[in-house]
Amino acid sequence: MQHLLAGHNIGGDGEAVMAVRMMARQQWGVATVTASQWLDCISQWCRANGVDADKETQCRTVAQRVSRYESRFRADNLIPPDGFVTSLLAYDYGRATNMARWGYVAEYCDQPTAERWIAAVSTAARERFVSWHDFSASYILGRVIRFDGDGYMSYYKRVLDGHRVLTSQSDSPWLHMQF
Repeated sequence: MQHLLAGHNIGGDGEAVMAVRMMARQQWGVATVTASQWLDCISQWCRANGVDADKETQCRTVAQRVSRYESRFRADNLIPPDGFVTSLLAYDYGRATNMARWGYVAEYCDQPTAERWIAAVSTAARERFVSWHDFSASYILGRVIRFDGDGYMSYYKRVLDGHRVLTSQSDSPWLHMQF
């Protein structure tokens, strides 16, 4: 559980790459960082932190994949036309919630323990994300980065369909429960 709450399932490279873009936005005082600017920032960040060439290539590859997915997300109205995803951590948080539930059902832990883990996930998610939409975009990006390659196929379609239901159905908890 600690592993998932720390964002280690999706991989540190992905979250580090996302953080580099956020730092550039904040330092430059801009809303958007282009893909080429982001790649330059990653190279600078890698050099400043003693990251070897192979790891830098991996980081740049993750950023390129994220950029391609975000383009698809914009086309599918998952994020606004000028929007971007800030983190990949929602995927790990979703997995942590499932692990707590499965642990309880399989009798690896009692109900209060499972509830404490779920509360910890909820706290971490609310500290990182501002809305159900924000959380959902992060979850979807984390999931497809982890499993879907660049195909936008089965994993993406399933979670996109779920997102659409949860953001559009009048009885959806996402429309009635505060994030």
